[in-house]
Amino acid sequence: MRQIGTLLRVEDAEHFADHLRADGIGCRVDQVQEGYQIWVHDDDQVAAAKMELAQFHRDPSHERFRSAPDRARSRLLQEQQRLQAQKSLTVNVSEKWNRPRSQVAPITYGLIALTTLFAYLTRLELNFQDPFASRLFFSTNGTFAPILQGEYWRLVTPMFLHQGLMHFAFNMLCLYQFGLEIEERRGSFRFLSMVLVIAALSNTAQFWFPNAIPFWLKNAEQFWFPHATHFWFPGQKIPGGLLGNPYFGGMSGVVYGLFGYVWVKARLDSESGFEIPHQSVFQMFVVYLLCVVGVIPHVANWCHSIGLLTGIAIAFIGIFIQYLRPRK
Repeated sequence: MRQIGTLLRVEDAEHFADHLRADGIGCRVDQVQEGYQIWVHDDDQVAAAKMELAQFHRDPSHERFRSAPDRARSRLLQEQQRLQAQKSLTVNVSEKWNRPRSQVAPITYGLIALTTLFAYLTRLELNFQDPFASRLFFSTNGTFAPILQGEYWRLVTPMFLHQGLMHFAFNMLCLYQFGLEIEERRGSFRFLSMVLVIAALSNTAQFWFPNAIPFWLKNAEQFWFPHATHFWFPGQKIPGGLLGNPYFGGMSGVVYGLFGYVWVKARLDSESGFEIPHQSVFQMFVVYLLCVVGVIPHVANWCHSIGLLTGIAIAFIGIFIQYLRPRK
């Protein structure tokens, strides 16, 4: 900061200071015994400010000086608007990451808590005789009648049913990994919408095609595991020659959908911020294939497959929409 001169009257000093501020020259007025000193903040602007002061001494009533207060107020208002707009676009990263993760991803933690509660209430068993569990199955009679009669929650509630501790633990670990990744970057509403869509489609597919296995998968099982005694989808027989087999449950359809979404976004959308270790991708596909060929028996493979394809499709749709936006 450097002093560029002195004016005798306070009115002249403030008027000239407004003129400098209107031209983008930061300054300050100090009262001293000799009058009022003008100080310029930026040394690089001192020369220009001195030239303006010299002209002000020669003709303080010049038109360019008379409009100084109005121009200074206008520039100040523009600067305030700019700072406000910049503030609205600024993300406080430290504040976000310092928040508890339960606040950053409440849906993920909520799903884990709700699934844990249902696991306790159902004792990790798929039991049609349990009045509570029977309200969560896709159907109670092998038809779509319960859903068509208004029990729409059955489209998604099978994801809360689990058979055994390993089934439950695997799904919750994967939900934690992929759920946090998506919810923190896409927000709770979009994440919840994605979970509901994946759950509804994968559960419907598992109910509709309980025993429809492509011939090449059957041949693969016979070739690789000729002595296997398991069934592709053993289920629990419900009398009456019914349409579908609702005896299934688990979060794995949703989990594979979330995995498919993160995998595609990480591979094809570098700006999305998604990352997934190669080891995780390998493990997810190994488990998927072991389930398909029957090494891991009694698995709802249609849930896995349709869930995975749905998550991949959602990722591709987002990438495609993003690709079209610059062309508008």
